[in-house]
Order: sequence, then C-alpha cells, then structure tokens
Amino acid sequence: MRRRTFLAAGSFGTMFAAGNSWALSPHSLSAAAEEALIYAMPLIENAASRAASFANEGAVPNRVFHDRKLATPAFRSVTSPNNDTLYSRAWIDLGGGPVTIEVPSMGDRYHSVAFMDMYGNNFAVLGSRTTGDAGGRYTLVGPRDGRTDFHMIQSPTNAVWMLVRTLIDGEADLPAVHALQDGIKVSGPERPVPGSYATRKAPWAALLDTIQRLIVENAPPVTDELLFARLAPLGIRPDGGFDASRFSDEDAKMIAAGLDAGRARLAGPRRQGAPVNNWAYPKANCGIYGEDYLYRGQVALGGLGALPRVEAMYMRAIGPGGNIYFPSGQGYRMRFESGGMPAVNGFWSLTMYERADDGRFFLIDNPIARYAIGDRTPGLRYASDGSLELTISADRPATPDRASNWLPAPSGKNWGVVFRAYLPKDELLTGDYRLPPLERAAAQ
Repeated sequence: MRRRTFLAAGSFGTMFAAGNSWALSPHSLSAAAEEALIYAMPLIENAASRAASFANEGAVPNRVFHDRKLATPAFRSVTSPNNDTLYSRAWIDLGGGPVTIEVPSMGDRYHSVAFMDMYGNNFAVLGSRTTGDAGGRYTLVGPRDGRTDFHMIQSPTNAVWMLVRTLIDGEADLPAVHALQDGIKVSGPERPVPGSYATRKAPWAALLDTIQRLIVENAPPVTDELLFARLAPLGIRPDGGFDASRFSDEDAKMIAAGLDAGRARLAGPRRQGAPVNNWAYPKANCGIYGEDYLYRGQVALGGLGALPRVEAMYMRAIGPGGNIYFPSGQGYRMRFESGGMPAVNGFWSLTMYERADDGRFFLIDNPIARYAIGDRTPGLRYASDGSLELTISADRPATPDRASNWLPAPSGKNWGVVFRAYLPKDELLTGDYRLPPLERAAAQ
C-alpha cells in the first residue's frame, strides 16, 4: 500500500493554530495518550531494536549482518527469538535512493526474506514459499519512487527492517548455512546512523516527542486519518506538532496516566479470539495488521518481526488464570496422537522462554542447552503406534523415553512456550486442525 503524508491544512491545521483554546478534558488527554502509545508501539520497538543493532552488533545502515550461531539466552535483541533458523538482518534506509538485495540459491532449504516497514507490517516476503529456491536480485525502493520492474519492491516507509530466516539442523549444519548467508548481499548508498529515541518506559514528554518524530519520519497511511483525529488533544500529527511545553502539570499527570494505561493494555491478553485447547492462535491479520493497532502493538512487544500466518503460525500456550505464561514447579505434557502430527508443509517446533518483568520473552538456560523441541530434534522418540508425547518440566524425566522428549522449563521463574508451524497447511490455517493441549503431568 502506498503511503502519503497528511496535509497540514484542514482540521489539523486549524485545530492547532495560534490562539486556539487548550481547555481539554482530562479524559481526552488520558485517552489520547493511551491510544498514541498503542499506535506507536511498533515504531518504538523497531527503533529500539535498530539502535541496539547499531550500538552493540556493529551494524550500519544498508548492509547485511548475520547471526552465526543459533539463538541462546544471551540473545536479547529480539523478543521471542526462534531456535530453528539463523537470522540475517539489515536495517535499510531508502532516503538516499534504492537498495539492491541479492539472495543466493538455497537449494531445498527453508528460508524467508521478510521486509517490514516501521509499523510492523510485512510488505514482502521472499523465499521458499513465494520466489522459490533459485535466489535472485531485487531492488528495494522508497514510498516516493515509482515501481517499474517486476523485481522492484516498494516499501511504505523509507526505514525498512529486512529479516532473513535460514533453516539450520544443529551445530554440524553451521558451515553450510554460513556459506549461504555469505551469499546474501545488501548494497545501497551510505546513510547516517539514526539519532537516539526514547524507549517505551521513558517519561511522558520524551516518549511523546519520540512518537511524534518517528511518525514524521515514517509517514502513516491515509487510512489512519481518524486515529490522528483522536490524537488531536496531544498535538501529535503526521506532519508534526507535539509540544510538551503547552501542557500544565495537571495535564502531564493525565497524560502519564494514559501512557500507563496503554502499557497495561499492551501487556495484557491479546485480542485474538477464544483459545482452543488452551492455545492462543494468531489472528488472520498477524504480520499485516491494517488498523488493528492494539494487536499490532502487542505483537511488537511480545514477538517483534512476526511473519504473516501463511508463512508461519505462532501459537502461545495459555497458562493458569488465562495468562500467556506458567508458574514454575508444575510439569506438563503435550501428546500428539497417531495421525495427528502438526499440519505443516515445512517444519514445527516448541520453544521455551522465560517471561521478563516487562512482558517480553527470552530463551532461558537449562542443563542440556535445549531451547526448543520439534520434528527435527535428534533422538525424538515416537511410540509404537506413531504417537508422540513431549514432557515440559524443570526436572529431568526419570525414564529415557521421556528424557529424549524433554523440553526443560526454568525453575523459580515464570515461563511460556510458543509453538511454531512453518508453511502451515490449509487445515491449520482454517482451524480444521488444532494443537493438543498442554496437560498437567503427574509428579514423577
């Protein structure tokens, strides 16, 4: 979808003209602040992830860099990282002109090359599902450039996050994947490293100033026009206008309260329908959100960089009390009956995470360094009838068959699990296939 900057004239221009009254109700300020944070959460999280890449990983704009090892508990650049693929990443700045992307031939190995705008939407995904395994050369252009070639990809924003996932089968597979990563090229004009931005925990004035800057730098779509009408009490507009000095101390308290309410809603249960078998399924618009700002913000907070469902589905297990995490101490099992294996054309995995205090999820240390279990796990034991039972617990199971199928959970920390299904079959996409529940296991 093409984006355009809103006109400064009309309702926005007159509303903030000099001399207009700022006699606004506390509720309007609080409600506007709450919605502003929810709307801008992907902008804030993407900016924070980009800054961390530049500061800590040696990245520069318009160049690709690679993770050469599978994610471990030390990897905290992205919330809820997978342990199935190696990442290659690039933060692209199209403000200086087009950028060229080269993808090598990947054979029959699963891979995806996702391009996301700063609002979290996947506007193109290359790879096994869409462009095949032969690779290719592509040109990425900004929102103001005309599209003239079949291999030209137009981005809705000048800032783009390119995230490549390449399937890896354990440590022995690293050299082969490294060779493929080396064939991924990104070339374009040199661009400056962006300035600093406030994080979602910043005081109200700094946070809203960051939100305004990021909106100006990443022009929103025209379909967000009514959203900006609701943000009018704050002075946040697509063309700029926020000024913290306009607000009184009492106003500031209302704004801060609204931001706190926004943080609480973003950390709460996702609006994605009633769980089935205590699994929360992604909404149909995951990865391409439209005007579903709350869901978009929640995904940015809990699973930044999520792919569209047709590429991969992410299911979170629902714990006691309807939470997306479980308390330590209790073991669980997950049983797939014969003929009821996950409906995927690619592969599947179940990944364990600890829940951080801010609601994000990260891999957690365990005695066997197993962070995920799935159909490619060496030594996985199926029953004689073809069924499969996984054990999830802090303590190692006593019997060899259960130990082979063990996903370690942390001791003394809340944890959560995500089930990933890559290249889901139609029956999983439509809901005809459902995952079996996590059931409490008897003490060993």
